Amino acid sequence: MKILENLFNKHGAKINAFANNKYVSSVRDTFISTLPLIMPASFFILFTQLALNNLFGLPVFLGEEHGLVTYLTDVSQVLVDGTLNMFALFACFKLASLIAMKEGRDPIATGLVALAAFFIMTPDFSIAYASSRGLFSAVLIAIMATRLFHALTASDRLKIKMPDQVPPAVAKSFAELLPATLTLSLFAAFSGVFAIYNTSMPDMITLLIQAPLSNVAGNVWGILTLDVIQNMLWIFGIHGGAVLGGVRSLLFGPMQDDNLRAVAEGSAMWDLPHDVTWLSYDLYANIGGAGASLALVIAILMVSRRAHYRTVAKIAIVPCIFNICETAVFGLPIILNPLFAIPFVVAPTLMLGFASFMTYIGFVPPLGILVPWTTPVGFGAFLASGGAWQAFVVAIGCLAIGIMVYLPFVRYANKVAEPGELVDEKEKEPELNANIAASETKA
Repeated sequence: MKILENLFNKHGAKINAFANNKYVSSVRDTFISTLPLIMPASFFILFTQLALNNLFGLPVFLGEEHGLVTYLTDVSQVLVDGTLNMFALFACFKLASLIAMKEGRDPIATGLVALAAFFIMTPDFSIAYASSRGLFSAVLIAIMATRLFHALTASDRLKIKMPDQVPPAVAKSFAELLPATLTLSLFAAFSGVFAIYNTSMPDMITLLIQAPLSNVAGNVWGILTLDVIQNMLWIFGIHGGAVLGGVRSLLFGPMQDDNLRAVAEGSAMWDLPHDVTWLSYDLYANIGGAGASLALVIAILMVSRRAHYRTVAKIAIVPCIFNICETAVFGLPIILNPLFAIPFVVAPTLMLGFASFMTYIGFVPPLGILVPWTTPVGFGAFLASGGAWQAFVVAIGCLAIGIMVYLPFVRYANKVAEPGELVDEKEKEPELNANIAASETKA
């Protein structure tokens, strides 16, 4: 613990600087801000999975060829095509506009230039490039186009200045005309180089970057590695989700989108392309928030005798049910607390390992439908699996594992408590003081 504490004391500023870097934070905020576009598709996919289920849904009662069944299927596909299958486009525009806002530039103009650059670099445009397959390209092109466009607009020589009588909107458009033209022309020249070799930037990125990273991140070991790092950051007071949010979304987002799109296209929940994604971690291991905080809070309420811990746990239990961990993490606190550092990292790791094993042996289907991160334990996995009761059972089993991991440490916390910290000692104090007073009176 001391070694890790010294390490983070030495490099904590660098880690926080990385998290607050405008590009890293903008990538993270981009994925967060696109949720209003992604969640409606997820909700409707969930609805159609239940309503059109061949075991208990409308096809059983109305028949697979019924007009209502066909209508719901078509509506689901249209919604997916307009949201999930356009995700890279949304990410490209939003990322460029966020960077522009942080630099005090025009976010709309920058976003449009970046989006145009993305189309230029993707000459054989298709749904595949607009969806998660083109996500890496979208991020890189958005950053490069933004940097170039802003560098050119900073030059007064490239600004076409209009008379004062011209409306501001028109004058602004002319001021950005040459920088935008040069930026897009340069991207067109690069696109021509790729065309000489019968390829494109998205194809090259998929081949050289995205595919290898997917092989690393697209399995339980990659998720476990990021899980351990993220929870270790929390222990030292660094918001692990904030630091690694952009990296996590970039690595694991495409696989999660693959599963969701497969569900939308009619694939059975048991036949999704990826058995384990970050959604599995969220719903099976991140129960209650970072470090499986709900398991810790329940363990404290079960066996802890420390007054402070029990008071915090009673306050934190409701937020933790909805996966909001800050009350527990900062109230106990978990930060630099050697008593809970080990289970805070080990508990979610074992929980995800158990859930992955149950998925691997075929007891529970993979999770493919996005649900709000505040969905309580069990219900989130049930909905994300398309209504599989096995997912609910596995999630509750994961919670039980987390509680069992925390229990020995909570009991040990009772043993090393300072005098007066334990609940039973505080209850005995009034009685003891009364007895002392009575003895002194008799004397």
